[in-house]
Amino acid sequence: MGIEATNYSYLGIWYTKDDQSRRVWVANPNTPIKNNSGVLRMDTAGRLVITAGGTTIVVVSDKSDANAAATLEDNGNFVAKF
Repeated sequence: MGIEATNYSYLGIWYTKDDQSRRVWVANPNTPIKNNSGVLRMDTAGRLVITAGGTTIVVVSDKSDANAAATLEDNGNFVAKF
């Protein structure tokens, strides 16, 4: 998981041992975030969202759940529970 570094940011998951750096998933392919200002977080409704400057840019998961949680584990796995 990571954020690609250009003038715009994309949140994505890709293979690390791949010479071509093929992407597995990109959260915001049509909505790049300017100047690396994006934040991945859970909003108050329990949705996984990307925000920039306090404004929701992309809703990654539109399923609302007050008990939702997301964790980046020590082994690099990103786990979202809804």
